[in-house]
Amino acid sequence: MEVGGQFYRMKNVTKTLLLAACMTLGVSTAAQAAGYTSASQSGPGVGPRVQRQQIGPGVKKDSGNSKPVANDSNNTANNSTIGTPSMTPASAIAQSGVSIYVSKLQRKLTLYKDGQEVNHWDCNIGKNVSAQTKSVEGDAITPMGSFYVCTRNSHSIAYKSLGLSYPTASDADRGFSQGIITAGQRDAIKNAIANRQCPPWNTALGGEIMIHGGYSPTGTTHGCVAVANSVMDVLWQYGQLGIQVTIGI
Repeated sequence: MEVGGQFYRMKNVTKTLLLAACMTLGVSTAAQAAGYTSASQSGPGVGPRVQRQQIGPGVKKDSGNSKPVANDSNNTANNSTIGTPSMTPASAIAQSGVSIYVSKLQRKLTLYKDGQEVNHWDCNIGKNVSAQTKSVEGDAITPMGSFYVCTRNSHSIAYKSLGLSYPTASDADRGFSQGIITAGQRDAIKNAIANRQCPPWNTALGGEIMIHGGYSPTGTTHGCVAVANSVMDVLWQYGQLGIQVTIGI
């Protein structure tokens, strides 16, 4: 009976150990389900497991929440239209109050805002300094007349450039009457001007007349107007699409 009693007590101890083991396993499993890290960290006073947030490129940690934010290096403001004709309502010109006047005789470019002179600077013009206006492609004459900025190029080979709306509608009529361009080319130019876009620059009348950087004290151009790069930075800020540019004597 003593042996049997010992066996009975051992059996009860074994059951007690097994029960304790099961209870321990249960606590560990429940702790993991509740978000605790491990059995050694489980129990009262141990908070939920916090996973380390992965902070990568373009992600900003804010008040415990990770959310994507714009990468500044990829969001540089691009306010230029590079080589692309753009339509500008006539009202934009009146609202801007900005205009430019170029004197071919004095070789001066003057910037105006609301009728008041902002500043004036030296400039280069076409190497053919004739008082006449541009007539055809390759004559190296800076055209005269009233134009508007129809395109902007921040990656010009001459630093930066503002493209002008030459040839004008009157140039188109003249070119057609003189047999320089076709009726189709005339109509294309006049339609572009009517819609305040860049006119075709690939006709015999010429085109691609720009205000650009690269000024030299003794320099000339093929018909464009060149100013110093530092001046071009100023004109770039004022010279939005549609502003009036007048080139005269």
